[in-house]
Amino acid sequence: MARPRYKPTEKEKNAVYEMAKKGYTEYMMAESLGICQDTFTKYKHEFIGYIKKGREEKDIADIKEVRSALIRKCIGYEVEEIQKEGIATYDAKGNIIKDKNGNIKMDKVRIKIQKKYHHPSDTAIIFYLCNKDKDNYKSIQKIIEKANSKEFADEIKKLIEAIDKNNESKVKNIEEIRKAK
Repeated sequence: MARPRYKPTEKEKNAVYEMAKKGYTEYMMAESLGICQDTFTKYKHEFIGYIKKGREEKDIADIKEVRSALIRKCIGYEVEEIQKEGIATYDAKGNIIKDKNGNIKMDKVRIKIQKKYHHPSDTAIIFYLCNKDKDNYKSIQKIIEKANSKEFADEIKKLIEAIDKNNESKVKNIEEIRKAK
């Protein structure tokens, strides 16, 4: 008896849509549906609308998440870190008790919650402003281009040399003051 021909159901099409929203590959979708990759490819024309819609929604959600993370990096944020510290169990002689596997037996666990502040990121701020307020921050792109040029490197070398000469004269002055004492 021949195997019945595969025909995608509406339930399977909706499942493909949900999988596309979660970022599944076509191979993973086929495997989840219980069909082989070739069969999925053969009937892809029936799934394509669901796949496209699911991937578009995933892209929109990803962009929102990345935008939110970028804004957090621009303004700084605070997180709570939870640290667990175990307190070892001791016997009457003051020795640490270990279990049969050699692991230290813990009597109590101390939980420490610590707030940590992440400062704003200069790079994130520049990136955000260059993309969101192009009229006022076009010059930053020019500065970045200039920073990669040979003239800029030469200017930096001249500044460093001037600073070094200035520091040398300060060192000589300090030595003269010490000798005078």
